[in-house]
Amino acid sequence: MRMASELAAFDGLPESVTVHVSDVESLLGWADHASHVSTVVIAPVELHRRNLKLRLTDANLPLDVFEFVGPTAVASSVLEAAGKSSKALDRVDRLALLGDILSGENEATGRFRLVFGGEPAQNGDDVEQARRELEVATNYHPVRMRAFRQAVESAPSPIDVDAGDLLHGTLAVERALRRRSEKSPSDGALIRRATRTVIDTDGSAWDEAYPSAERIALVGLSTVPATLVDLFNAITSRCDVEAHFFLRRGTGPFLKQRLGDVWSVPNPGQVVVA
Repeated sequence: MRMASELAAFDGLPESVTVHVSDVESLLGWADHASHVSTVVIAPVELHRRNLKLRLTDANLPLDVFEFVGPTAVASSVLEAAGKSSKALDRVDRLALLGDILSGENEATGRFRLVFGGEPAQNGDDVEQARRELEVATNYHPVRMRAFRQAVESAPSPIDVDAGDLLHGTLAVERALRRRSEKSPSDGALIRRATRTVIDTDGSAWDEAYPSAERIALVGLSTVPATLVDLFNAITSRCDVEAHFFLRRGTGPFLKQRLGDVWSVPNPGQVVVA
């Protein structure tokens, strides 16, 4: 019988995906059953990686059967395996480029002037936050963007107008960043490139980057980033790899439902262009 803390294949998730709620002991237990790196553990925050390493050390369990990495490190490894650029703008460089974009007259500045008032270049941090939140929620995937637009259009007036300007201004900024930077304009964009690379190479880029990996695990989530869900979707659909999501007790029930909703899109990594 499956434990209550372990749920799989629900709400559109395939059998290769398992969701654990308050069950990190399952992850630690894998240390006893491997003689090589068999699990790639992705933790967006360095603190979670350190805590897991400390728990393994305290339990006298081997560390070398795990590879503890951040999301961008995984994306970079996949892209490098495929011979592609693995560089992304950091926040400082992206904000500088945003300032340059918002100092000119273009669709983005026109939209954000209506949203914020004054000169958009003075609101670079707010524009970056909007760009980041839209990326986390949709990964700029056409299906999710269509649903997002429908939600905006169904909002009462004048909220629909303000939200529409914010949405279109954010998309205009994202397009401008892509055009003006030779690097991936954000960590999310780097992960999208890796996602498409896994699919385009039919999984070989992942297999070359992590040849002994039997499973991937995502830990330390406070939300469900569409960027990482799409990467996991691509890997499990093209490679013989299990995916495991480890959620906290308090937020787990909500996040597991959100995970099912975010997972079920075709062609993960596809990006809307308008």
